[in-house]
Amino acid sequence: MALHSDLVLSSGPSPVVTWIGDTHLRYDGWWIPPTAVMSGRLLEVYTQTWPKRTATEVTLFWKVDGVVSSCPMTVDLEEAGTRHDNTQWRATIPADVIEDGRPIEYWVRAVDRAARELWDSNEGKNYRVTPHDEVTLFDRDTSVTWRMSGQGSFAIAFGTMVAQPGPDLGLYWAAFPIPPAFELTLDFRLSDTNDNSGVFLRFPNPDTFDYANSAWVGVHYGLEIQIDETARPDGAPEHRTGAVYEQPGQTLMLRSAAPPGEWSRFVIRVVGQTYSVELDGREVSRLAWSGDPERPERALPGEPGAPRFVGVQAHTGAVAFRNVKLRRL
Repeated sequence: MALHSDLVLSSGPSPVVTWIGDTHLRYDGWWIPPTAVMSGRLLEVYTQTWPKRTATEVTLFWKVDGVVSSCPMTVDLEEAGTRHDNTQWRATIPADVIEDGRPIEYWVRAVDRAARELWDSNEGKNYRVTPHDEVTLFDRDTSVTWRMSGQGSFAIAFGTMVAQPGPDLGLYWAAFPIPPAFELTLDFRLSDTNDNSGVFLRFPNPDTFDYANSAWVGVHYGLEIQIDETARPDGAPEHRTGAVYEQPGQTLMLRSAAPPGEWSRFVIRVVGQTYSVELDGREVSRLAWSGDPERPERALPGEPGAPRFVGVQAHTGAVAFRNVKLRRL
């Protein structure tokens, strides 16, 4: 995503950097909007210079509470951009300065082989973000990027995303690496008592698996909080709304979700391998998970180089979701 820049180039001989821009933020290589910066997380800053290989030095600056810090940026990609003629640079702002409600300004400077400087942006017109403990993954006004894996789709309208199931499972997931410990809150609405869906936690990128239907990556390598008032296929408690689907050993205090056409709310907390679920203000399940011997990488906490994600399922019926928020614990 390109952001607006104010570019200043001093005179001098070539070769020169004639453009610096596309300064943006990422978590573990995944693009994030400025509205989704979380407190306490290492923040990656990327920028690009053109033409490629003309910048000899690029520096990231950031300012917190009036104190300016900086670090050199390193080459991330030599042939970036739509025409592969940019150099992409990367640096990080340390997690310990990224606090809830504490604004951060940042900007970058490039120096070319002719010792000329180019800024994105100028001092006084810097990029600015305000981190928060809780960020919005989806609501009426704000959203991170979401991706569809598998079959079916989700219709987006009036601040809701509504499942439109296909002949096999679908998984709509937020392309936003989640922190190791987190609280996920969301509203869901059934269209019929026969509806079936779920909320998937801590699965890896489905696109990295050679599956005929990559939605099954969420089933095999994550855990599911079930949405099914009929508890298919056998009526067992671990198949009912609010349970950690099919997992033995959980403590269940189940209750019914709101009737079709009315909204219910999940509050899902994950710390270590302890999972708890609240449905409409009351805890309905708690699981101390011992892992999956057949898939030891299943539902691991996200870490650098091995990001994990959350998503919702298209299975049966037009289940709707809204107000999806993620809090770092």
